[in-house]
Amino acid sequence: MPLAKRVDPPYVQVMDHYRRLILDGSLSEGDRLPPVAQIAREWGISTATAARGIGQLQIEGLLRTSPQGTFVETLRPVSDTPRDRMTRVRRGGMAGSAAEMEVVRFAELIRIPVYVAELMGLDPGGQVIRRESVTVAGRRPKAEPVMLSVSWFAPDLAGMVPELLETKPVRGSAVGRIEKATGRVVTAGEDHLHGRAADEREATALGLPVGAPILAGAYLWTEEDGGVLEYGEFCLPSRRTLRYRYEVTDGESKDSGE
Repeated sequence: MPLAKRVDPPYVQVMDHYRRLILDGSLSEGDRLPPVAQIAREWGISTATAARGIGQLQIEGLLRTSPQGTFVETLRPVSDTPRDRMTRVRRGGMAGSAAEMEVVRFAELIRIPVYVAELMGLDPGGQVIRRESVTVAGRRPKAEPVMLSVSWFAPDLAGMVPELLETKPVRGSAVGRIEKATGRVVTAGEDHLHGRAADEREATALGLPVGAPILAGAYLWTEEDGGVLEYGEFCLPSRRTLRYRYEVTDGESKDSGE
């Protein structure tokens, strides 16, 4: 019987336990979870605490609830847009879906490229924090690389958010940690997408032939005065889809995340 013994809050332990069972394939798509009351009894915690842990997995897209119960969600070949990721940060504190695993390949302070300095308004002779990662989606043994991404941050954040220089995922989200540490808040985003051929680095990371078609994107997350908290670049194989919804009323459009 599992017991809440670790330092993490009990709801986090419940969340991590079921996330691990889902991602390692012990629970498959469509499998039904025990009722929340049963989970609470097994863990020796309150029903509200158990429900909080399960609810977070619903936010992350790993579970769905119906009148018949709570089930492991079906994986879709759909990737999040930067806007989707920011919406998830605001709703639940995490940028990525737990159906995906981020493998951080590099986290370092480097001499800033000229184009990055221009985009972020930084000293072109200075440094910048660069994090490169590969996102793997799916459950074993069908997990596959679905995105290569690079995130750039101002060098002064190294002291305030040291996790940015660690080769492991930032708990929650990098931008969330930055906002908490600095008091600065993202108020706007700008995304750019285009199709092109994969170069050697991208093809190797995504398991594609060099020259294969990919969807490449870049985004800027900025605060009210225009300061850039995060600049990012990413690319997806052609088998992945980006999707977003919008409402159209009185000749105007209004974005609506999914």
